[in-house]
Amino acid sequence: MKLRSIPGFIRWSAMALAALIFCGQISAQVKVACVGNSITFGACVVNRVQNSYPAQLQAYLGDGYQVVNFGVSGATLLGKGDRPYTLTDEYARPQAFNPDIVLIKPGTNDSKPRNIQFVDDFAADGKALVESYKSLGSHPRVILLTPVKCCNPMVYDIDSAAVMASLAGDLQ
Repeated sequence: MKLRSIPGFIRWSAMALAALIFCGQISAQVKVACVGNSITFGACVVNRVQNSYPAQLQAYLGDGYQVVNFGVSGATLLGKGDRPYTLTDEYARPQAFNPDIVLIKPGTNDSKPRNIQFVDDFAADGKALVESYKSLGSHPRVILLTPVKCCNPMVYDIDSAAVMASLAGDLQ
């Protein structure tokens, strides 16, 4: 498979993991926890078990990796959001998984009108989420992915401009 034929999001995730391996920071079978909202979960994706981005990342990376999807549809990074990821069952599951790497893809649901009012907490809540995973016993490398533009913002009441501008800026 040519690198250019892989969607950008998956390609950049795979390249970040390859760089870590090349630098000798990880070895053996690498456990990758994919944390996030419906985009991670694969909501509205035909055959999400095979076509969600974590499943595609697993297929691309191969047997040297174990990629697990911990996505929750509708989840927010914001602690005051309408469905905080940290209050879901999926939030604690990576602790038992003992990941080497945690990929966090936040932000999309945080831009909904009922959540955007708490945008000033986004950076602090994001840092707290990152720190909660960095403190796991496996001491994983945590990679925060930039929020992606919502493909159907009107249906889900998501402000893609807010996601790409304000929230992505807060993550940096």
